[in-house]
Amino acid sequence: MEARASAAKVGVVEVLLWLSCMVWWGRQRWRERHHLAGVARVLAIFPHPDDETVACGGTLRRLAALHREVTLLVLTRGERGAGGGPPEVGLGDRRRAEMETAAGHLRVSRLLQWQFPDGALAQQGDQLRPRLELLVQSLRPDLLVTFGPDGLYGHPDHVACSELVSLVRSRALPKPRLWYVAWPRPMRRALVLLGSLPAASGAGGPALDPTTSFFVWPGLGAKVRAWRAHRSQRRAIGAGAGRLFPSWVLPALQPFEYFHEVTTR
Repeated sequence: MEARASAAKVGVVEVLLWLSCMVWWGRQRWRERHHLAGVARVLAIFPHPDDETVACGGTLRRLAALHREVTLLVLTRGERGAGGGPPEVGLGDRRRAEMETAAGHLRVSRLLQWQFPDGALAQQGDQLRPRLELLVQSLRPDLLVTFGPDGLYGHPDHVACSELVSLVRSRALPKPRLWYVAWPRPMRRALVLLGSLPAASGAGGPALDPTTSFFVWPGLGAKVRAWRAHRSQRRAIGAGAGRLFPSWVLPALQPFEYFHEVTTR
């Protein structure tokens, strides 16, 4: 009799857990539909190969899975590498090929790789702006995704990219929605302590708090494969204490990716 009662209790607990999971997952799907209302075409713009995966690879894969048309634009070949030193012979071509592989894992609809000089985007505004304006006019995206005004940690190319995208968006008609990659402050502090994220340099604008999050575990495998595709940058991706763990651990510990939506029209 006691065994039956105990089994019944276990069964009730299992049902309650299952129902809780179903309610939680339903809420995540509702949030996705709410955040993406009216969004059919997405244009994500980042300075270097690997920025897209580290910043929002899971979200790009999730958007593709939700049948959004995702265009990924990378402004440079990343020929100076993670250290920002002089261009390395052949590195730009290698990173270009790595980016193609990573984009395949993320299932983006279209990959565009421009060849503006790595480390000098702030000086390329006069050439970049009209070209990007033409692209936005051609694609007519409903949503732009890029770095925030702080460039995550003040990287000059990240900051310049954010400023450029924000300016082009302000001049576009109709104006697309704009999401800045914006990590929560506790997450930033933890990554800095682990040595996986440089301390903020103070360049650029303020770090913005997230207003939108995406549950990206359904696309975790794709993000990890894209992460691994950027082989030349392994010392930078997952740097610091992250080197003590397999490459899938850090993205696996980030079930959500975060953004700050610009509300000014």
